[in-house]
Amino acid sequence: MKKNFFHELYKKSIQKIDWQLLLFLLLFLNVKLIVKVFAIILIYALNRDFKFGFSLRSSRLPLFYLFITGIAVLNLFLYGLFLTTHYDIAFITEISFWLLSILAIHQLKLFTEKLDAEIIQNTLMIFFIINAIASFTNIFLIIIETGALNPFQYQGMFQKYFIGTGDNIKGISFDTSTTNALLNVFGIVYFLKRNKPLIVLLCMSVLLLTGSNFSNILIFLTLLFIFIFQSTREQKSIIVICFLMIIVFMSKISPQNNQYVSDFFKKILPKTNKPVVESLSSTKIKELQNQ
Repeated sequence: MKKNFFHELYKKSIQKIDWQLLLFLLLFLNVKLIVKVFAIILIYALNRDFKFGFSLRSSRLPLFYLFITGIAVLNLFLYGLFLTTHYDIAFITEISFWLLSILAIHQLKLFTEKLDAEIIQNTLMIFFIINAIASFTNIFLIIIETGALNPFQYQGMFQKYFIGTGDNIKGISFDTSTTNALLNVFGIVYFLKRNKPLIVLLCMSVLLLTGSNFSNILIFLTLLFIFIFQSTREQKSIIVICFLMIIVFMSKISPQNNQYVSDFFKKILPKTNKPVVESLSSTKIKELQNQ
């Protein structure tokens, strides 16, 4: 009886995840271009749909991709760039990237059109869990290598890690840590709006591990806006926890990042021009009295 129960539960869980979408995300977000191309070939082999739906009115896909491609072609002829070999190579590369983007966004649009919202949400949850496992593996390997429980403050090995520890937290994409950080910024906002607190805190943990000051500032300002204007009581509680996580990380785990954040807010906050009052020494006072 128990065996049948768990079997049914497992079967239902499998049915609530789209494995094609998950596989496509894992492959296409990989840093290697060859892997991205393979992801496109694979997904079109599985979903042979080429109805992009571009139109001037109510276009199915953003017209930006067509316009930017058209501008590149126009520049090619206006400036006679086709007469130079290295410009031709650059043009072909540029067009290839934009066409690859069109093919990718078309498939993502198909997934959103065909799949139930719950299935998309569950699939994204699995993706971010896999990314978190990869990121925690990155930091675990650094801890083993350095022998320091907190490599963000470890200055041995000629400061191989220290403040740059987060640069090595690349996640499942194997791209730069900034890419990993921005992915988790989107994950935090997405799952926060869908009231999934555990996955929000998981994404927040990975974001902090990347040590990306820009992403930390971005998520802080975004969450502050949501807290004030677009959040429920439960969401406010999660946002407060996220703020506390940022404070703990910046003060205890990686305090050397405080200067960067401090300088940033000094630039954007209005400066108060207070009059500077110079203290008069006793010598100056005597000089004034003699005058």
